[in-house]
Amino acid sequence: MRCWYPDARVRPPKPSPPSRTETARSQDPKFSSVREPVAREMLIERWRRITELPLASAAGCKTFTSAYPPTEEVAASADGGGHLLATCEWLLRRRLRQDWTLLRGAGRAQVLTWVGQFKRDTPVLKTTALAADAAAWTLFAMYWWGASHPAALFTRSLHPPTGLVRWISQFGIDQQGAHAREIPRRFVLNMGSTRDRCDVLVHRMLKRQGSVAFLRELCDF
Repeated sequence: MRCWYPDARVRPPKPSPPSRTETARSQDPKFSSVREPVAREMLIERWRRITELPLASAAGCKTFTSAYPPTEEVAASADGGGHLLATCEWLLRRRLRQDWTLLRGAGRAQVLTWVGQFKRDTPVLKTTALAADAAAWTLFAMYWWGASHPAALFTRSLHPPTGLVRWISQFGIDQQGAHAREIPRRFVLNMGSTRDRCDVLVHRMLKRQGSVAFLRELCDF
């Protein structure tokens, strides 16, 4: 069972049950699951235009500089000869716990309260409900955890974080074996870059729209 969350006794409230309107939509052919991905893609494209933050992999796009360079502790964890995925997952959970602690009590309480009110089909939140640093942490965590709903961040999972799995999959099997010490170091840098990107995204969304779109795809490089 996997969970980054430090205290298994504390959990956010359960998500609100779907309304009658939402239930009716799910049964209506006009609102079939085929249409949902299209609507989400359109929403993602709209917010990309709002933030004007292109994919960092695009030609001529400058990557972010991480504020969290690899440390000796990270190097030691990578040198232990453990499984690459397990090492990177440990680093991710460690980073999530560290940043969660930095939010202090008020920010953490905001996140836990808001999680129970989040609706997957309307992932846009007004600025009054969540502070900028709490919103950036949530977006960062949703990206690496591969979550469309923030409640998944506080639920034990039987599989590794899908965002992490996707990142590691860019390396071939031979590369993963030959560079088992270098890849975790690169992952730490990438986490720092992603967090920087989330901070910029949140501040631009708040400044231009007064709300935040919790769409993990916006964090893609």
